[in-house]
Amino acid sequence: MRPSLPAALVSFSVCMVAISGIAAAQEQAQFTLSHIEPIDAHDQLVYSRYSRQVVPCNIDYETAKKHIELPQPATLEDVTAGLAVFSFEGLGERRVWKLPNGPVYSIWPELKQFPRGRNRGYIIQAEELHIGGSWKRYFGFVHKEGVAVVPAEQVYFFAYSHLDEKRVEGILPGGIIWCTSETYAPETSTADKPSRCIDIYLHNRRGTPIIANLDWFRIASDHCPALAKGITLKLKYAPFKPHTPKKNYPWNDDYSPLEPTRQNTFTPTNRLEQIETGSFRELGTLDFAEWFDITKEGHYKLDFEFDTVALGLTDEPTKVHDRVSQGFKVGTPSPRLTLTELNETIPPFGGRYTEQQLHDLIVRSVKPLLSATMHPQRQSTKSVPIEFRKLEKQLGEN
Repeated sequence: MRPSLPAALVSFSVCMVAISGIAAAQEQAQFTLSHIEPIDAHDQLVYSRYSRQVVPCNIDYETAKKHIELPQPATLEDVTAGLAVFSFEGLGERRVWKLPNGPVYSIWPELKQFPRGRNRGYIIQAEELHIGGSWKRYFGFVHKEGVAVVPAEQVYFFAYSHLDEKRVEGILPGGIIWCTSETYAPETSTADKPSRCIDIYLHNRRGTPIIANLDWFRIASDHCPALAKGITLKLKYAPFKPHTPKKNYPWNDDYSPLEPTRQNTFTPTNRLEQIETGSFRELGTLDFAEWFDITKEGHYKLDFEFDTVALGLTDEPTKVHDRVSQGFKVGTPSPRLTLTELNETIPPFGGRYTEQQLHDLIVRSVKPLLSATMHPQRQSTKSVPIEFRKLEKQLGEN
């Protein structure tokens, strides 16, 4: 028979179910006992002292940008003096986790306390707390409205000391970053056979290490690059147009999609590897000339799209944050015409079609006025000046 539970434990379980029921009513969702998350011993201690929300503090947001990190774990006096956001003094063994390159501008996606988009701030402090045989990392987060103590796994860094060169990134579920270098022309590229490449990486900007599948890019048996199923590469083209009056040409609607000449895909295996905070794992180099015809001179725009279900990241389709998109050029565009030069190349009224439109507009506008002038009281046309009768006849013929 199944053993009966002690009365105290039954009472505790009933209490937990009641609490979860209240939360369910607030969120308009249905919960079962299996959905109740276990209590984190670290969080239980930390948030018995500090709030989970952003609270007012004597640390100024602008000052936080230049904050000097303490070399040792903060004391309660340091917090009072505005030198730290929190102190784990008296809670257990603690240690400093060195922040990269001083205060780090970050995003806290789970911050729902403020309107959408106001979930960014600076991490000025990072410490780890040892409870029950394990360490857990927390960040001191400075927001424009105050400060908060945040579990490190909930935070993503915007800037990191390794990012000395510009990269294009897309944040995927689970803290994985699909990261590409700027496009570049390899040594094998020629005027007759242009080539453009990007280097592909997985990157971790999450506040804690992540486990990622590195089998998303391969060199196939035909020696051409291949992408895992669930990752789609699209390329668009727009010709050079020195005569265009558009200031920031090309715009999105100026591009036309290119059909790939080939597109290798494969079903990925679970080649899992831990990636530390801020670290990169290079997957390989992709040459667009092996997938598309890029021999025409002009502007090119590439987009990576991700099917998070096919990649095994989520059970339901999820929109990828910060779409991975960038552009490059093949050939050298002609110098843009100045306004004076551009005006000299434009036909009268902007061309025959525009000229006819202006003509029709003038006719529709002038006819009623002319009629009212010539026949204010249905007077005889004999009293109307000959010039008006000629103009009315011309307009009528048109």
